[in-house]
Amino acid sequence: MIYLLDTHSLLWYIQGNTQLSSTAIDHILEPQSEVHVSIVSLWEITIKTNIGKLQVKGDISQIKKDIDELSLVVF
Repeated sequence: MIYLLDTHSLLWYIQGNTQLSSTAIDHILEPQSEVHVSIVSLWEITIKTNIGKLQVKGDISQIKKDIDELSLVVF
């Protein structure tokens, strides 16, 4: 199955936020799942953190590293 994570879901997943349901996590972790992230989400995170509307653990380079380590597909 192919999944596209929106910005909130992406952040909740990589930062371990409990607002992401266990069902969603199970789908993401299924070996057959192909999980995608839009480059626009990275753009949105960068802009919102730079103007002070969003606080995240680490910076955008850490988020990108987390995405790579989790084998999420950025398009």
